[in-house]
Amino acid sequence: MGDSDMYNVSFPVFYDELVTTMFQSVEQIYDLGYSEFLVMKLPPLDRTPPNLSRAAGPLPNATMVEWYGDALARHAVAFEQSHEGSEVMVFETTTFLNYVLDNPAEYGITNTTGYCAAYDQPDIDTDPGMYGCLPLDQYL
Repeated sequence: MGDSDMYNVSFPVFYDELVTTMFQSVEQIYDLGYSEFLVMKLPPLDRTPPNLSRAAGPLPNATMVEWYGDALARHAVAFEQSHEGSEVMVFETTTFLNYVLDNPAEYGITNTTGYCAAYDQPDIDTDPGMYGCLPLDQYL
């Protein structure tokens, strides 16, 4: 979904097709005997550090994230209604993380607009300062 902005498509239709494909996998899992599912809406991709620095504005933007979330919620309801004994719960990741981004101090977070560029170093969790980073729990 993150790079879908490069396509010349109707995004609500495209996201519905993506979620349709995802629920084909859920169908296979249901056929194996599983009946309870948790699906998570997207994080607020429009508020990621790279998107915040885009001169043309974030892509995907908040509307695109919402369209994807709407498709996910519709498919969750439809799946549950058409599969006896199933339960599909949708976690509002977008809403929750937007709250955290708007109220970072409640969570001890001091940096919501950047990240530690050395995140891939093997000892980053024990000595982030060596790489010029804040303690990792201060980044969202």
